Amino acid sequence: MKPCSKVSEDARLECKEALANFKDQKTKRNELLQEIGMGPTSMHESALSKTIGTLGSGSGSVSGSGEPIPRGPMDKFTTSQPRQSTLNSKWKQEERKEVCRKIGRFIYSKGLPFNTVNDPYWFPMIDAVANFGPGFKPPSMHELRTWILKEEVNDLSIIMEDHKKAWKQYGCSIMSDGWTDGKKIGEENVVQVITDNASNYVNAGMRLMEKRSRLWWTPCAAHCIDLMLEDIGKLNVHATTLSRARQVVKFIYGHTWVLSLMRTFTKNHELIRPAITRFATAFLTLQSLYKQKQALIAMFSSEKWCSSTWAKKVEGVKTRSTVLFDPNFWPHVAFCIKTTVPLVSVLREVDSEERPAMGYIYELMDSAKEKIAFNCRGMERKYGPIWRKIDARWTPQLHRPLHAAGYYLNPQLRYGDKFSNVDEVRKGLFECMDRMLDYQERLKADIQLDSYDQAMGEFGSRIAIDSRTLRSPTSWWMRFGGSTPELQKFAIRVLSLTCSASGCERNWSTFESEIDSDDEWIAEKEDPLLPLDLCWLQDNELFNVDAIRVVSSNSQETQASSDHMVSSHSYKRKHNEVPSTSGGKGKEKELNLTPIDEDEDLDEMGIHDSGHFPTIDTLDEDDDDLGEEDLS
Repeated sequence: MKPCSKVSEDARLECKEALANFKDQKTKRNELLQEIGMGPTSMHESALSKTIGTLGSGSGSVSGSGEPIPRGPMDKFTTSQPRQSTLNSKWKQEERKEVCRKIGRFIYSKGLPFNTVNDPYWFPMIDAVANFGPGFKPPSMHELRTWILKEEVNDLSIIMEDHKKAWKQYGCSIMSDGWTDGKKIGEENVVQVITDNASNYVNAGMRLMEKRSRLWWTPCAAHCIDLMLEDIGKLNVHATTLSRARQVVKFIYGHTWVLSLMRTFTKNHELIRPAITRFATAFLTLQSLYKQKQALIAMFSSEKWCSSTWAKKVEGVKTRSTVLFDPNFWPHVAFCIKTTVPLVSVLREVDSEERPAMGYIYELMDSAKEKIAFNCRGMERKYGPIWRKIDARWTPQLHRPLHAAGYYLNPQLRYGDKFSNVDEVRKGLFECMDRMLDYQERLKADIQLDSYDQAMGEFGSRIAIDSRTLRSPTSWWMRFGGSTPELQKFAIRVLSLTCSASGCERNWSTFESEIDSDDEWIAEKEDPLLPLDLCWLQDNELFNVDAIRVVSSNSQETQASSDHMVSSHSYKRKHNEVPSTSGGKGKEKELNLTPIDEDEDLDEMGIHDSGHFPTIDTLDEDDDDLGEEDLS
């Protein structure tokens, strides 16, 4: 179209200016809408605001840009239209399924555990591969062992530098087992060396303390407590109960149909409770067995079981007889739980990574013994053998001056009503100060100790008092110990220590992996997938308790009771009373019973705070008739 030749120059300039103004106004309006997140006002304006090249470049979308529309403050009051499902989404599902199968095939072929996908580096790896897109060439074996490894080592070295800076303030522990290689830490940074409890480690630890005057050798608390559980498991009543329970669990988990029936009645709750050590697994499995008592009774009494072929086999008849008709089995299971679960609670606490246990283990062991005595209703003939087994390990092996110093310097316990300021505790504190501090620091710290004992200065401020139980002991000393620098440094280094050499006595049995109710075990179909020979399901893989003596059920003289009660109790030591960990007996305690739910998990059975000691209790007739030979 040709322009009109009769239009004057003024009219032409006026029209051109009007078009330019209109274009400027539209541009400003669109910029304003984009700024507040509403986008162009119409599809026509959206098309005009983009170049011709962007139109049609999308994959069928209306805007064609493929970019998300910016969202503004008004979008929270509106809802966007749902995207219409396309054939492409269905195709993507099939693509994902194929990719997942290939990932699973790799994991299965290399025997990797399923929880590999829970690793924090799993999703970043998958996202990086997806973002790269098609054509990604994975690293070769040569790359993995050369430049990739070197760069990762360099990155970790940078991270380690931050940890090394904290060694001088907090100190560190060297945790050693049979395969640990040598590392340079610096003697001035090491407070203790934790090892296994074997005789060769004991001798090496003593010689190390003779050569290094500032260091402590400490036995692994997890290993010592596990040995306590092993010793308790050799008592007649515990050995007999573990043997019978092992037979029940072995039969159920050794046959697919029986296992499926058990899960139906227990609502997918498992009987096996893998724990951090072998003997803790045995007694936690007893606890799970007891919690599913009614479900197991219902299972072996059901018509489905009675009509099955397993009900007529020797193993099935024997297991059913134990669960339904043995008058001693369930009472003895309850007794074993009452006398061992407190120690398992201590074991979980000292092996936890949530907080250092050095400031708590002294009180934890004392409280565990008191709880066991309370669960036995204060009857010395019942808890006495248990206490003797504990003391045989605690006094000569586990108890160390560092534990007493941590107990004394923990403000949660030092200012509590239960604190026992006895010679044993103060002696351990002074031994640690003599060994870890030079004379001038020792002199100043001893003077500053009076301010801590009497809660003077900043120790006695209102915020310091209120935060004793809110802050961790280390954090409390860092916040309120500034006026006593020598004592503060000593307290922080002691309270930051661990008590367990993790890995020295781990439970590496078949059932170490976590059992979830959603996981499906391998099922035997037409062709058995598991070997017919049950040697793979040996006793030691289920309970793994050595030297358990089999005692005839005729030797047990107790009577069965219909139901068992789970109770929680309050058991409080009097002020300035000698802790039972030293072997002394306290005065008679007043017992206060408060029922709690039977299905309360062990995590809720805390024994380190407020003096409350829950218990799994039974009726009086359950274990009152235990003979002396059963408790020896």
